Amino acid sequence: MKSEIINQMRRLGSATPGELERAVFQSITGHQREEVDWDIEDNQAGYFTWMQSFDRLLVELIEDGYMTKEGPSTLVANEPEPGTQYSHLVYPSGRSK
Repeated sequence: MKSEIINQMRRLGSATPGELERAVFQSITGHQREEVDWDIEDNQAGYFTWMQSFDRLLVELIEDGYMTKEGPSTLVANEPEPGTQYSHLVYPSGRSK
C-alpha cells in the first residue's frame, strides 16, 4: 500500500490527505468510496481499518522523506532518489522477491 500511496502522490503532485486517500482507494479497489454500501457493517469496519492504516502510513512516508507537508493540510511529493525502487518498501535490501 505504501508504494501505491507514493505512486498516487507523485501522480497528483500535491493533494490534501483526503484527496490522496480517495485516489489510492480508487486505484486499489477500482471503485470510488461513494460506490460502497456503507450501510453494511463489514464495509464500515473495513473502512475504519483502512483509514487507520492509511493515516499511519502517511506519517511514515512523511518521516521517510517521500512527501512533505506544506501548510496545515497539503502534501507534496518529493522527487525520488536516483535508483530508488519501490519494491524496497516491501522487500528489504538483500532479499529478493
